[in-house]
Amino acid sequence: EAAYRFYAARLLPAEPAAQRSDRDSKSRVAAGSPAGVSSVPELGDLVRERRMTEPHFLCMQPEDLRGDEAAAHDAAAFPDTLPLENRVLPLDYAYRPGREEDGVTITVSVRDAEALTPAALDWAVPGHLEEKVLHLLKALPTGQRRLLIPLAETARAAARAVAQRARLRGHQDSLAETLAAHLREAHHVAVDLRHWTDKPPPDHLRVRVQVVDERGGPLVASRDLAALRRRLDERQRQLSADVARGDPAAWRRARAKWEKDGQAEWTFGEIPARVHVCDQAGVPVFAYPALVPAEAGVALRLLKSPEEAQAALRRGLFHLFELQLRYELAWLQRDLRALASSVGALGVLAVSFAPIAVLQEQACASLRRWVCGRPVVPPTAETFARELANARTDLRGVVPRLADLLRQIFTLRQALLTHPQPYPGLAADLAALLPADFLMATPFPQLAHLLRYLQAMKVRADRWKQDPARDARRAQQLAPYVEAVAALLREPLPAEEVSRLRWLVEEFRVGLFAQELGTAERVSPVKLDRELAALRRSASPPGSATEGAWRDATRSSPAPVAAPSVSGPIKNLGALDRLFPRA
Repeated sequence: EAAYRFYAARLLPAEPAAQRSDRDSKSRVAAGSPAGVSSVPELGDLVRERRMTEPHFLCMQPEDLRGDEAAAHDAAAFPDTLPLENRVLPLDYAYRPGREEDGVTITVSVRDAEALTPAALDWAVPGHLEEKVLHLLKALPTGQRRLLIPLAETARAAARAVAQRARLRGHQDSLAETLAAHLREAHHVAVDLRHWTDKPPPDHLRVRVQVVDERGGPLVASRDLAALRRRLDERQRQLSADVARGDPAAWRRARAKWEKDGQAEWTFGEIPARVHVCDQAGVPVFAYPALVPAEAGVALRLLKSPEEAQAALRRGLFHLFELQLRYELAWLQRDLRALASSVGALGVLAVSFAPIAVLQEQACASLRRWVCGRPVVPPTAETFARELANARTDLRGVVPRLADLLRQIFTLRQALLTHPQPYPGLAADLAALLPADFLMATPFPQLAHLLRYLQAMKVRADRWKQDPARDARRAQQLAPYVEAVAALLREPLPAEEVSRLRWLVEEFRVGLFAQELGTAERVSPVKLDRELAALRRSASPPGSATEGAWRDATRSSPAPVAAPSVSGPIKNLGALDRLFPRA
């Protein structure tokens, strides 16, 4: 627009001086050509004539691209600083396409980087808001995107609305969260935020964060705040390990202040996630407190990394729960020894599965893991006392409840083994759900759900011959996820994450074959695909068994229904349904 005004003022017919506005008279706009320019020869003649007295005629200057109003607008849309708590951080703008520093860069110290949030970066440059909103609208699924056409106008209105909403909320929420709330209220479009997770805006619309040391030297830089923090954490962990290895005076002072020897009770107050040890080249060095098993109970120690501290804390808490529950656990073990005699039918039902003594041993280990392995969040004396009281309550009457649950499980197992019309793969499904060590492999709270999973197998076996083709289609839909779980179990992944996916697959199986039994939570192929994708990022590199299973699972999701072709004119309103098929 500024370029158009520049050339129009010089090449269009000149207005009489009396008709020019005050704004034009004060600007750097030339008087224009007396008769105007309407052809290339006329342009050549005009340039030759004016160049004699104006050597830089038609040579545009930077000031010509920015008028007074535009400059005021730019100052608001493209601020020089970003407010952050009780300080401001400078914003640097650079037009360098293809280079890392292209766009907006904010330079911060390590401590300031920790205070940054995704929401703060989303709202840092108001001038980019409309473009980012348009990008997010284009990233929506086709069905939702159609409801927002024309996208450019919707983006313009949405940008104004989300800016106002963000001001009212103090810019606490991210742009994606704010836009999703606006679309839900204004357009009745429910957006899943995960659609936008893997589709960030172009780099020039994202603020680049550069972290520097105390001397101003660059440490790390990234437009992804999570990736930036991971790299900073890696650097801090390395420095912490180096400092701990060298055992300088700062580390010794931190140990003297925080560490405690073996305690049989919680005498540690509140255990912080980390403690500051010292600074090296502007990078803070931290130690990570954790409870570790000791001869007289548990000791508080400073460790080098948060992962090491978390693993040690779980072991230390388990040991402390064992010490505090030693009498209750002794009674539990005694009650389990009488399991076979107290419930006579259980021994008969379990005889084809495992010796009752083995079941007693597994049950004891499972219950011990359940009551002693519970988290204490936050790690304070009050939280530990509350969890300890809950553990004592949970242990009351647990053995009779377990015996009754096992009797029902083994009764259903026997009915499935002797079913007159087992569906293809029933034996394999039963063996996978109830392996010889299922009491150890299944978390105790999950045991109650095994009854529903077994009932779903029985419902499927009772029905499958009524429509074998439908049963086969559903089995084909389930199979990739079962294979993916089996592959993930062979990968070095956290057991809790794989366990969650495994039980989600079982809930999906219930929804497919015995929907009337209900599910613990809603599970769909889309949800399973996302869980698999998250685990895939932590699993083996491409080409592994996990990668292949995940790829097969994602292919198993139902394809979108294509709209049928419509030939000929539509003669009534009812025929419009053919244009908009229901999903």
